[in-house]
Amino acid sequence: MFLGQGWEEMNMFKSFMIKMIWASAFLAIFSLKFVDVSIGKLQNEYPLEAGWKAVGLPLQAVETETWLQFNKQWMSVYELKQLISSLQNKLGIITHSKPTYGEQDGMTYASLEGKTNDNTSVIITIQSMITDNSSETQLGVNTNHDGGVANLIGYVSGMKNRIMAIGKEPHFKVLLFGEYKGKLAQNVIKEFSSRVFNKIKAELVDSSYEAGNSTQKGFSKLIPDQVTYDSKQMNIEIGTRYDRERNITQIVLASPNLSDGT
Repeated sequence: MFLGQGWEEMNMFKSFMIKMIWASAFLAIFSLKFVDVSIGKLQNEYPLEAGWKAVGLPLQAVETETWLQFNKQWMSVYELKQLISSLQNKLGIITHSKPTYGEQDGMTYASLEGKTNDNTSVIITIQSMITDNSSETQLGVNTNHDGGVANLIGYVSGMKNRIMAIGKEPHFKVLLFGEYKGKLAQNVIKEFSSRVFNKIKAELVDSSYEAGNSTQKGFSKLIPDQVTYDSKQMNIEIGTRYDRERNITQIVLASPNLSDGT
């Protein structure tokens, strides 16, 4: 009787220990995952904002650029007027001038300029084309907010969600701007670029320097969007451009890349 009770108690003890081991393992795995998430998100800081802080200059402007396909149809000027009116309401744009419309060589186009309640300037451009083989309407939305933004990640996310809901295959870019008085030496550009890349855990993909201008392309796992450059993935780019007349260097931090001509 005593022996049977002993085995029963021993089995209960083993069962208890197994449960404790599994519980400990689960907590350990959970803790590791929690730490990884915290590190990956830079303690909930927006990676692009964290990168800009590493630049060490006041933020002068925040811009977004989006180009997307609205549909695969040709739209008349009348239809573009209706579309412009709808977009104006969806994006909350206040205008002080009338939209522009036109038609030329089988292409219709429209544009609208205005501001939102948070003083963001918005420019919408639409072009609709028809050819022998296909038809398509494309839409571009450019925004500019002068000065810093209190909640940059909320501002960018809100803008992105509203714009990307408009059409298909959107290409969305964010650009942060600042200025440095004077011309930056190449070693200084390399130094602050390195700080930015280290802050957001980015790897250098390509770099170039020429006559006071430079670009540094990189890839960071902390940033979800990416584009292909020379068969490589990239999603962060730092650009500098020296303005000789004003004697200032413009610095741009963009994701996933800089616009053509920037």
